[in-house]
Amino acid sequence: MRRILFSVLMACACAASGEAPRINGPTIYGVRPGSPIIYRLPVSGTRPLALEAKGLPPGVTFDAAKGILGGAATARGTNVIEFTARNAEGTATRRFRLVVGDLIALTPPMGFNTFGGLGGGPMMNEANVRKSFRALIDKGLVDHGYAYCNLDDGWQGERGGVRNALQPNAKFGDMKRLFDEMHAEGLKAGIYSTPWGTSYQYLPGGSSDSPDGRWDGDTSRKTGWRVRKYMFDVQDIAQFAAWGCDYFKYDWSMGEKPHQPGLPHVYYAGRIAAIIAAQPRDIVLELSNAAPFGEAANFTALGNMTRTRSDLIDIWSHDSAAKKMKVADWAMGILDTMDKVRRWRPFNRPGHWNMPCPTRVGMNPPTP
Repeated sequence: MRRILFSVLMACACAASGEAPRINGPTIYGVRPGSPIIYRLPVSGTRPLALEAKGLPPGVTFDAAKGILGGAATARGTNVIEFTARNAEGTATRRFRLVVGDLIALTPPMGFNTFGGLGGGPMMNEANVRKSFRALIDKGLVDHGYAYCNLDDGWQGERGGVRNALQPNAKFGDMKRLFDEMHAEGLKAGIYSTPWGTSYQYLPGGSSDSPDGRWDGDTSRKTGWRVRKYMFDVQDIAQFAAWGCDYFKYDWSMGEKPHQPGLPHVYYAGRIAAIIAAQPRDIVLELSNAAPFGEAANFTALGNMTRTRSDLIDIWSHDSAAKKMKVADWAMGILDTMDKVRRWRPFNRPGHWNMPCPTRVGMNPPTP
């Protein structure tokens, strides 16, 4: 397969021969009381490495063989853990703050999103997702803090199960098993849905005009891409949490006029944020896409990530690229995005991060 599975592979950094240990990544991590902890210590250096953690609070564990912090902490407060990594070339130590409280995503989540390389069609399947998260490990990206493997649009099938929630389509099997495999490696699993009845990839969404949640198969942009009468977000989020979801992308056109009078886009953002907060595990909430800047304060108070623009692709600018190849009207380049996101800077803070869009690399030919 010549297409890259995700952009960050292009920037992987593997340990050189004879390299002393270096502990990378953040020095702080937030978790809610009682929520499962999944944190793989990002450490580079020549293998084998001997890892150690001192100062673990009650309930928190450290798998020294894999370098994974686990368990759960129930007491609120800041716990200082000292990590040590040793090999034949030297020793590295780092003081790390585990903050048990109400805030998560104290630093920006790092990882990959399937849409940038796999799209939402046939390539978006369980086998390629598994290859992608394995590549995070095999290419050394986990050693530099990349931790999330987020499934975007393309996984959804019809409703079913004990919750009458969205189930995977024929391209995927047991989602809990897939997520468990990621967790066993210290990675985190993300998933996707929309408040619309039909997703951008013309698959079942989070609402329906039928009280039983049946998808009507409407693939019209005009009528399919709208919020329906009956919402199934409670059932869906409970299902995703049961599978072991750590990141949730909620995707619809937040910058357009709402389809239902009296129910603004921020209503759906607040609704999903409350449902996620009620789950027994931490789930990073991404509100997507193209949030209106005039409502920045409202959206950023609800999600952990707020998409500030439409899709970012691997071009410098829309206008320059359009002179050489066909570029969709919605596609933004790096320079286009930089010009527009500066004003969002005041809304960056621990617990919330502005997000232009995951960067794609290697999909399009070079442009000026």
